[in-house]
Amino acid sequence: PAAALAALPLLNDLAAKPPWRPKYVLASSLYGAMALADILPQVRRTGAAHIDLWPAPHANQREQIDEMGHDRFLALLEQHNVRLGIVSRYDLGPFGLADEIPAVRKLGGRMIVCGSRGPANLAGDDLAAAVHRFAEQMKPHIATTAEHNITIAVENHANSLVCSPESMYRLMDAATCGRIGIALAPYHLPQDPDLIAGVIRRLGPRMAHFYAWQYG
Repeated sequence: PAAALAALPLLNDLAAKPPWRPKYVLASSLYGAMALADILPQVRRTGAAHIDLWPAPHANQREQIDEMGHDRFLALLEQHNVRLGIVSRYDLGPFGLADEIPAVRKLGGRMIVCGSRGPANLAGDDLAAAVHRFAEQMKPHIATTAEHNITIAVENHANSLVCSPESMYRLMDAATCGRIGIALAPYHLPQDPDLIAGVIRRLGPRMAHFYAWQYG
């Protein structure tokens, strides 16, 4: 039938499409206060192509960039065939990123990870109202990220506004722009494989980042 024949090119395109693979990013926080010049040669050895830069108190590589100068950092990235993937700015929080957004874009990054702001451990109507307020407060910052092709990923950190599955779903429902997503930290959730898998399925493409390390 004509309809079946017309669908054949689409099916062939789907068959030819390569399978999805994760993009690994090496967190500089794993190296404490080591120099970037010593960390960057390790990135490719881990199977990653991107670096995630952390500031104090977890590390100090973000500060190292400002000390050495952005041009020197870009030269180091090129020397080691590494790209800037993420800058984690829990220190600045979601409302303090105005200057960081253009800086990350200049350095080639595409994502900033931060925490949320608001009362912790809410549920039901209280949670819905607090998440709605947070989403409204994020609108001007999201507009800035769109101008610079940057995504803000909010981590579900323990004892914060956005920490539970319900809070993550409500944030994604309230903040419909694709420039804001979730940086999913499964170790901040109950260690139930079915629950975590359900969160991943529910978030879908709004899961902008996934932490694959284990503390302890």
